[in-house]
Amino acid sequence: MPIINRFKDGEFEEAPIPTTLEEAFDVLDEIIFPDERDLVLEYSEEMWRAQSYRMGGWLRNTWKFWEKEGPLYEWFVDYGITHADDMSGIVLLSYWRHKNGKSLDVEGQVQHYLDYWDKREFERI
Repeated sequence: MPIINRFKDGEFEEAPIPTTLEEAFDVLDEIIFPDERDLVLEYSEEMWRAQSYRMGGWLRNTWKFWEKEGPLYEWFVDYGITHADDMSGIVLLSYWRHKNGKSLDVEGQVQHYLDYWDKREFERI
């Protein structure tokens, strides 16, 4: 069973809101069931992206990305990331890469979203 299907909304409402990406990894380690945490290692990057949407919703709501509050939100804004979906996407992909010993390539992830929004803006003109 995928991690995301066993992730329990609300059970971790008291979990601290991280102030850095590294703290976010620690919180994620706490909120993912211990017996399934290692499954992150079995997923490909693509499968992780596809499976992590529910957890992304929890992050956006609980870590106040939609309210535009908090140090982690501000950290993203400093990089030019202002959409809550993009923030949770970077957190979760970085977590997968961290657990799998890959380069986080935060700058590359940020550029991906900046390029996406630049293209969308261009299409609206």
